[in-house]
Amino acid sequence: MAFGLTWQQLRDLKLSELTEAADGWAALMRRADVARERVDGDMSGKLTKTQESESAESAVKRLKRLSENYHYIQTEAGLIRGALDGLATELTADCVMLSTMWPPLVTSST
Repeated sequence: MAFGLTWQQLRDLKLSELTEAADGWAALMRRADVARERVDGDMSGKLTKTQESESAESAVKRLKRLSENYHYIQTEAGLIRGALDGLATELTADCVMLSTMWPPLVTSST
C-alpha cells in the first residue's frame, strides 16, 4: 500500500496540529515520569523500609514492574513527540514554499 501526499494536501497541511499533538505526547511523557517516580519513591521505597515479609517482597516486585511500564510509556511517548515535532520542523519550509508558489505550480493540460 503506497501512501503519499498530494501537493494540495501538503500545501494545506496545518503544522500547528502536528506541534499540538507533539505537545500532547510531551504531557503524557511528563505524567508517566511523575507516576514512575511516585511508584519508586512513595510506594516501593516506603514498603521496603517498613515491611519485611514475602507478601511485601512480592508487592515490591509488582511495583518494580509497574515502574518499568511507566518508564516504557515515558520513552515511547518521547519518541512519538520527537517524531511529530521533527516532522513539523522539516515540513515547515516546504509548506511555506508551496503556499507562496502554489498558483504558478498549476499547469494546464490543455
